[in-house]
Amino acid sequence: MTFLADGPGASIPLHSWWYKGPGGSSYSDASDFAFMTIFWYSVVWFVALFAITTYFVVKYRRKEGQASEVSPQHNTKIELIWTVLPSLTLVVMFVMGFRGYSDMLVPKGGGLDCDLLAQKWSWSLKYPTGGSNTESLKANELASTTVPIYYFPEETPVKLRLISKDVMHALWVPDFRAKVD
Repeated sequence: MTFLADGPGASIPLHSWWYKGPGGSSYSDASDFAFMTIFWYSVVWFVALFAITTYFVVKYRRKEGQASEVSPQHNTKIELIWTVLPSLTLVVMFVMGFRGYSDMLVPKGGGLDCDLLAQKWSWSLKYPTGGSNTESLKANELASTTVPIYYFPEETPVKLRLISKDVMHALWVPDFRAKVD
């Protein structure tokens, strides 16, 4: 059971449970790795703590005719351990997330600078040449709205400058593993 891919486009076992394919951006692998690491870390700790809790509930259950044992009131060593160790893992998670976030925000030199204008129920894109695309696609058979389509050169970094005309909007591109407000 590994989480790291051997090369570009390599499949990651257990990764396909969440994602249907590889990410479409340069930072999506880091995002996927951080998410899966935190997910499996949480699963392992949930199972371990549930097992420990179940064990202690069974072992120390109340028995008729026996007085309860006096429990200790304070143990500094244990309290330091269960405070410091989870805090260290949170620092590791923060560093993983911050690296991925900064990779997403800081463009890799060159590429296209485009303005993405958000307005009520619509998006419009202005390319560096000043042109825009008017092509759209119907969202699905039941929807009466259309979704705009934008084209970018393959293997070219793109920086989207998000501009809102009215209220806060969210741009979410699932294959990029990114959502920006």
